[in-house]
Amino acid sequence: MVELTMHNLSDTRQLLTAELQKTKATEKEIARAKLLLEETFIRLKTGMGNLPDFSVKVYLKVRFGEVNLRMVARGEEYDPIVTLTEQSTDDENVYRLVILKAFRDKMSFVRKNGENIVTITVHETSSAQKQMIYTIAALFLGIVVGFAMQFGLDAETINMLNTEFISPVRRVFLNALQMMVAPVTFLAIISGITNMSDAVDIGKVGSKLVFTSVLMVALVTLCSLGVSFLVFSGDLSYLQSAIQTGGEQTASQYGSLKDMIFDIVPDNLVDPLKGKKILQVLFLAIFFGIVLNRMGEKARGATETLDFLFKFTVGVLKIIVKAIPLIVFLSMASLLANTGIDSILTFSRLFVGLAVGVIFVWLVNGLATLLIGKISPIKIVKKLVAYAPMPFTISSSGPRLPFDLQFCTDKLGIDPKIVSFLIPVGIQLNKAGQGVYFSLVTVMLMSVYQIEVTTNLLITLYFSLVIMSMAKPSIPCGGIICLSYLFLTVGVPAEAVTLILCIDPIATMFNAICNASTNITSTLIVANSLNLVNKEQYFAD
Repeated sequence: MVELTMHNLSDTRQLLTAELQKTKATEKEIARAKLLLEETFIRLKTGMGNLPDFSVKVYLKVRFGEVNLRMVARGEEYDPIVTLTEQSTDDENVYRLVILKAFRDKMSFVRKNGENIVTITVHETSSAQKQMIYTIAALFLGIVVGFAMQFGLDAETINMLNTEFISPVRRVFLNALQMMVAPVTFLAIISGITNMSDAVDIGKVGSKLVFTSVLMVALVTLCSLGVSFLVFSGDLSYLQSAIQTGGEQTASQYGSLKDMIFDIVPDNLVDPLKGKKILQVLFLAIFFGIVLNRMGEKARGATETLDFLFKFTVGVLKIIVKAIPLIVFLSMASLLANTGIDSILTFSRLFVGLAVGVIFVWLVNGLATLLIGKISPIKIVKKLVAYAPMPFTISSSGPRLPFDLQFCTDKLGIDPKIVSFLIPVGIQLNKAGQGVYFSLVTVMLMSVYQIEVTTNLLITLYFSLVIMSMAKPSIPCGGIICLSYLFLTVGVPAEAVTLILCIDPIATMFNAICNASTNITSTLIVANSLNLVNKEQYFAD
């Protein structure tokens, strides 16, 4: 805390600079914070009587990566935050008003206990990061509460809480999520196809990228499926007690691969949008997207309308997923209360499977580099392993994009021009991490419900995993939406996705390593086929 006055204003600015440099605030954010601090102080001083001994207490608050300045001034009530219509004839005040108007969204005011409190936002954590933090916090809180319930409550009370409170809340969330499955998936796929039109125009380059990406995802998924059956070979039926299905176990959606293929084309446009058969939704989205691309400029109005609807549905979905921390807390508390430490051990096997999946991804990357790219894979595998902490910590592909681009050009010697095309396009295609994650989770839940694995079911599951991995939309809860379909495919109740929400944030970090590694590898393979790789730079340490 600093007591800010007119006499120590300059010293306070210097002290503030030194303290903010220790946080995640950028130089631009620090400069803006100092400017707002000074202008707000002067406005408070003037508005609260312009007393000669006027002072403001300044606090620096850092919480979950967010950085805020709090200014507290005791005295008569005065809100220093300007309105958009406020005007001034004084030149100095005009300048001050322009600054405060420009950044009024970074400030808030509250009157409490005889004090005027102004909060200045210096550095904000992104909504995705906040959601991640809240979800992980809810996860650990759920573990603590779950153990407390197991040791402090009898079985009858725990069952009553599950039946009367936890299960209904989870059901409401699941209903809201399923309500958005079909429209969001449909619009996301169409949006992706229209945005991929440039890749089609590239022709040879685009086709090479698609072929390489699909092949690696298919191989990774095949390996992951085998690993999944090894990891979850035992009886996990005890976990059923933590999943309140509210009904009977569902039957497998398709009896065979043939049934799945011939059911892709719907007989009307209404039933697919009910969300029960997501493959029909994918078919319609891909078909309509291709038609829109073929229509060119004539379809601009339709494309813009669909783009608006996509943004709208994603906005609705973002509101729904804000409840995820609550659902994670309730699910984990219920899980631990019903099953105890055994469930923690089961989930630890899932994380072991994810780690093994990362290793398989690197092996497939190396094999593809050697056989398709016709270049020694040793260097790229070593460099991918060294690069792994980056996607693990920055799991979102958007914020990580500049680092992926720099890695390809600086470490692998790939021409920047081709990298700037292949990496962003490849983000939509290279989703090997989903192949690993979806395989492990689906097989784990099949073990929970003791579903018999037949040849037809195994083949259908494999192709469903590949399709869902490639088609997973880049939207909030996109993975959960795909898992709910996969569960229906093998006969697992859709309610089981609430159990997976508990580990989804952590699994996302492993997925990011796999996706980034596969994307970088496919970029190297395509670039090398075009002689756009600096071999000296590639083989350098």
